[in-house]
Amino acid sequence: MKKLITYLSLLLTLLAFVSTAYADVPNPYGGPRPRPDRQVIRVYEKREPGFALEKGAGENSFLLKVTLPGPCDWHYTVENSKTKERFVSDIFCNTDFEKETEEKEFFLDLRESGEETKLLINVQFSLYAYTETIFGPKLYNRQGKTKVVFHAYRLEKTDGGYVLK
Repeated sequence: MKKLITYLSLLLTLLAFVSTAYADVPNPYGGPRPRPDRQVIRVYEKREPGFALEKGAGENSFLLKVTLPGPCDWHYTVENSKTKERFVSDIFCNTDFEKETEEKEFFLDLRESGEETKLLINVQFSLYAYTETIFGPKLYNRQGKTKVVFHAYRLEKTDGGYVLK
């Protein structure tokens, strides 16, 4: 009889751990909350993505001001149409819901560009997919939908430097 009671208590303890392992989030008011039958998955896009390019402090320095749509991974590509040079940045991660903008500075070699140069710049955003819980959004997958924003800028050579148009 003692072994039977021990086995039953062990079985009940294991069942409690199984329900905890399959819980969506811990419930602070008591036991674990079971996963819902359907997971609502959505991408949070709080702002329209975009960017602006400004001349930086240095001679060949440029400042890229990016408007973030929400939590996402993003990177930018700069292509010089005259010299066919292409620069691809690292991937930057933004997991903050409230962060609106980021600034990145980059340098271009403009010695062989001539009088006028076109810069083709695109910024690619990969938004995160979230699942809805009673305690707020929970990261479901880093592979959400992708958005690309691109602009063409013209650099004209003036006395002593370049003017961005």
